[in-house]
Amino acid sequence: MLFRSDITFLPTLLESVEIERPSSGNQRAYADLIEENACALAKTHFASQYKAARSVKSTEDFALVENGRTIYIDVKTRQLGKDLNMPNMISVNKLNKLLDDPDTDLYYWLVDYEVTGRGQAQIKHTEIRAVWDLPWAALSIQNLGLGQLQISNWSAMEQKGLPRDLWHARLKNEMHGFYTRQAQKFANLASKI
Repeated sequence: MLFRSDITFLPTLLESVEIERPSSGNQRAYADLIEENACALAKTHFASQYKAARSVKSTEDFALVENGRTIYIDVKTRQLGKDLNMPNMISVNKLNKLLDDPDTDLYYWLVDYEVTGRGQAQIKHTEIRAVWDLPWAALSIQNLGLGQLQISNWSAMEQKGLPRDLWHARLKNEMHGFYTRQAQKFANLASKI
C-alpha cells in the first residue's frame, strides 16, 4: 500500500532534470514541461500504480492507485522572480468531497524554478505535500466558479498544516465564511439594480 514516505523521494529526482527553454518561453510553457517531467518520473518509478490524469480538467496531473487507495498528485510550479504567483489549486467543493473519502488523498508536488540566461528552467526547490500540510495562513478561497482554493501567501508556506480531519473541518468553516460573504456581496449588488 502506498504511503507518504513512498513518494517523498520523487522531488529529489526532479531536481536533477534539465528543463530546456520551451519554444514560446512563457511561464505556462515552462510549467507544462516541468509537469511532463514530473509525471514521467512518477510513471517510471510507480509503473504498476501510475494512472494518467483522467481529463484536462482533472484534479490531478497523475494518480497512484493501489488496493483501493488513490493518491491524486497535482504538480504546481512557481517561477521565482515573478510578481504574480497565486496558483488556483482546486475547487473547494471538489476538495470537500475528495476529503470525505478516507481512501483518497490529494498531494501537491510544489516546484520552484528560475529561468537562466540561456532560457533553461533550473529547479530551486521541490517537495510533495498533502493538501492538509498546506497552512491556512498561506491559503485563501477566491471567487472563481463556486470558490477556488489558492496559494495567496507563499511566505507563510513554511508554517505547519493540520491533521487531515482538523484541516477538513477548517475547510468547511472557510467555505461557509466565503459563501456568506459572497451572498452578502450579491445581495448588495442586487439592491442597487
